[in-house]
Amino acid sequence: MSKIDTRVRNVTERGANLFAELSFAPEESRPYQAESQALINETLPRKKPLKGERSPLGSEHQHPMDRASRTDWEWLKKLKDEQIDTSDIPELSDEFFARACILAPQYR
Repeated sequence: MSKIDTRVRNVTERGANLFAELSFAPEESRPYQAESQALINETLPRKKPLKGERSPLGSEHQHPMDRASRTDWEWLKKLKDEQIDTSDIPELSDEFFARACILAPQYR
């Protein structure tokens, strides 16, 4: 079995243009850099930190379950069923409920 070469030879500095480092022409590398940075900015806040990992955006960007809810629970409690838009949720048929079963966890 051959070994896989995993040696790091280059590390792009934060904020540097990776595409320029890969020898793209400047006029070509700038739009690629801008597009990739926009994707990073859009995706990074949704990244869930791994256990023990701090948020890459700082403490103000915590995991959603670690923050206080901003949901207006009183308003939500007052909503009537017919006021809730469920158009993106398929109806559950009688057949579904006839075949449904409850699975309770088994404790050891």
